[in-house]
Amino acid sequence: MTTRDAELQELIDTFTLGRGGDGTIVLLSGSVGMGKTALVHTFLDHVSRSRQSRQDRHSPCGPEPDPVILTASCSFAERALPLSMIRQLFGSPRLPAEHRARAAGLLGAHAVTAQQAESDRSTDDVINEWQATVAQGLLDILLELAGRRCVVVAVNDFEHVDAWSLQVLMYLLVRISTARVVAVLNESTDARPRFPALRFEILRQPHTRHIRLLPLTRDGVVTMVSESLGKPATARLAGPLHQISGGNPLLLRALIEDCEHSALGGDTRGVAVADAFSEAVTLCLRRCGDEAIRAARILAVLDEPPPLQLLARLLSSSVEVAGQLLDRLNAAGLLTGLQFRHPVARAAVLRDSQAHELTELREHVAAVLHRSGAPASAVLNQLLAAGHQTARWATDLLQREARKALDAERYEAALSCLDLIGDDAVSPKERIQLDALRLIAEWRLHPSEVTHRFPDLPAAVRDGHLADREAVAVVRNMLWHGHFDAAAEAIRALARRSPGGAEQATFFTWLACTYPGLAAEAPVVGATVSSSELRAANLLSDLLLGQPTRDAALEADYLLRSSSPTDAAHYPVISALEVLIYAGHLDAAERWSAALMDNAARVRSSISTAVLSALRAEVALRRGDLPAVVRHAGYAMNALSAPGWGVRIVAPLACLIAAHTAMGELDEAAHLVQQVIPRGIAETRYSLLYWHARGHFYLATGQVHAAMEDFQVCGETMGRWGMDRPMLVPWRTDLAQALLRAGKVDRARTLAKAQLTLTDPDAGPARGMALRVLAAAAPSPERTVALLSQAVEVLEECGDTIGLACALNELSETNYEMGKASRARVLARRARRMAETSRLQLGVQSVLGGDPQGVGTSAEATATIDETLALTEAERRVAVLAAQGYTNREVGQKLFVSISTVEQHLSRVYRKLNVKRRAELASRFKLLSPSGISGMRATG
Repeated sequence: MTTRDAELQELIDTFTLGRGGDGTIVLLSGSVGMGKTALVHTFLDHVSRSRQSRQDRHSPCGPEPDPVILTASCSFAERALPLSMIRQLFGSPRLPAEHRARAAGLLGAHAVTAQQAESDRSTDDVINEWQATVAQGLLDILLELAGRRCVVVAVNDFEHVDAWSLQVLMYLLVRISTARVVAVLNESTDARPRFPALRFEILRQPHTRHIRLLPLTRDGVVTMVSESLGKPATARLAGPLHQISGGNPLLLRALIEDCEHSALGGDTRGVAVADAFSEAVTLCLRRCGDEAIRAARILAVLDEPPPLQLLARLLSSSVEVAGQLLDRLNAAGLLTGLQFRHPVARAAVLRDSQAHELTELREHVAAVLHRSGAPASAVLNQLLAAGHQTARWATDLLQREARKALDAERYEAALSCLDLIGDDAVSPKERIQLDALRLIAEWRLHPSEVTHRFPDLPAAVRDGHLADREAVAVVRNMLWHGHFDAAAEAIRALARRSPGGAEQATFFTWLACTYPGLAAEAPVVGATVSSSELRAANLLSDLLLGQPTRDAALEADYLLRSSSPTDAAHYPVISALEVLIYAGHLDAAERWSAALMDNAARVRSSISTAVLSALRAEVALRRGDLPAVVRHAGYAMNALSAPGWGVRIVAPLACLIAAHTAMGELDEAAHLVQQVIPRGIAETRYSLLYWHARGHFYLATGQVHAAMEDFQVCGETMGRWGMDRPMLVPWRTDLAQALLRAGKVDRARTLAKAQLTLTDPDAGPARGMALRVLAAAAPSPERTVALLSQAVEVLEECGDTIGLACALNELSETNYEMGKASRARVLARRARRMAETSRLQLGVQSVLGGDPQGVGTSAEATATIDETLALTEAERRVAVLAAQGYTNREVGQKLFVSISTVEQHLSRVYRKLNVKRRAELASRFKLLSPSGISGMRATG
């Protein structure tokens, strides 16, 4: 034991004195793990190996017999068992049989039960008659033994000695000063002495030595580490090991063991703190006493070290006692000050506690922190860790913190707070309010899981149990999921409230331009208080329903810059983005939506991620970046399940349909068109985007009448809502393209002119489309070239890639037909380059020669279009599906008709189109151009 050499030598010296007749008492004190027991064992090994010196062996009296070693170990479990330690000492097999029998007779004759000992003992520090009788008899035995040999008495864990044994031992120890007796008492200082008066009596004896075992110094740690790990590792590890162990040999040995195991596993980078250390911490803690264990557990559950006064309140003790407990834990090497020396030590303390103990402790800590005025976050952490709460003060705090978390977009934290509030802790009205808060948080994280909360909440809005903010949030969720009947009832209830609040005014303004089908349920109210939320809603409303200002986009950009996107500002942020999109400020819209996506990822809001991705897809579609449309819209669709999207699913779905159609990927577009969409989409503005996209798919697949129907529904709905804005959906030119396909040139021309009249000069894409339609309906090639040239100029200026590519392609074809082949080829190459960048399927490429995109010539395409116009709607649907490769049975299943009906339709289609097999049919329908107009110019 090289780390305790000085202490060992002191014990050996006392033994030498004892052999000479100087009786000695050694009180060996130290904190748990300091090596007291190991030191005593080393000393006893030395004693058992000792022999008389050579001179003594040849003395006239002969050699001295070997020392007698009597040992006992006290136990916490035997503290109430009378004379348990004395029975161990004098029942030792090392005691000569005669003396052992005499001791047994004494102890047997005066045997007492614990109950008798308790009743017979007047006080712990006063010996009674029975104890004195036993003690005197044992003293006689001890002195008789010491007459010929040295007697060594070693008692381990002396702090747990029973009261009767202590009285007897004291009787013996004060009478051995001139006997050859050495008594070593090993005690831990990690608990307050049970019998302080008797302990003091031992210390005051003149033949008593007190040896205190202190933590190892750094040099001691170096020595111990070097013996186990070698010098190279010692240089690297001694410092950290000393800091983590606090010089406690027990903890240090455990750390060395962890390092040895780590090295065997190939990890030699540094100190390994693992299972052995954790177990050693548990052992140390358990031997520090119940009060110290509670103090350690309190420190372990706290996030920050508390002031000593607060720790005393948490312990329900005085500051003095709290300080003593800290000293004890510091002496054991578990703490440095008020902090654990290593996180594994803290984890070990928590792991050694029963779950119910920790729950009760955390509830106690939370209550004390709350009464002491601690920060709400510290109290909340304890409540969250404790679990279910019913105390009034706790539920009030949890409600306040849940609202704060919602404001800060910490939705999971809000739900954690709400989960702790038991039903029995609040009134029915409060429970409804909490359900509304939960709906707000759940909708942001898991929107498909909130619909079960709708049945009770409309009544809560109607009865006025919810404040404006929660009531509006409830209604918005109903609208999102298409619960329009319940939403209409709630809207009417909101409308009956006293007007003037910004929350109400913002909601009703937003409702009128987002769910116009339900706007009749809401009054037009004026707010007495302005807010950024209301300004954003007014900007979108003016753009779609009123008279937009020229500075709308600038103000939207300012709103986005001046306000952070919190939960309360979510809808205003989306409104401001939509203003930028519809006003044609696509670069700003893309920049803002990308930045907001980062925030949505940070707060882990799936709903925000999905909505922003859908908006980015719409921006990409308007810019003509078709691959980006597919990427963003696909990401949006995957971010939420179909039920989670509710009626809003038609927005990203529309973008995907439009992109796949424009890229000529009609199978993918057809699959999307066939998806079941939620009921009630006709009530929301986003249905316009869907009808617009589906109509163009129908055009691309030759279903002209179906396309016309979708475009007409768009126009009628926008007119009914007072939302007839070409920058939202240019339904007039959409319908005009279908009319051109149907040969109704005059009506197509009228619609295009009307759109030009209604379109703002800055709305480039809508003006460019109108000019392209007029060009297709122009009476002469010269007029077509003039109009297409204007369209190219407009589309170039506004950056509409798709529209520009199509206009260039159409201008190329017209020049080619006019005999201007060189000019036509220049325009065609430019159109193709733009189309390839956007992956746009232009369709007709005859100007450049060959068929690089797998499509036919302009004349062939025109002929095919003319022929398909002769088909009925039913024949066209069958022909399109057959051209896509579906069997007759599959076509029948998709259209809900019999196989016989499919065969009859196909027979008529083959006859009208003059084809004989499916391959020819597929070739004919592949000639149709997704760009919508190409190849359909009027001839007069």
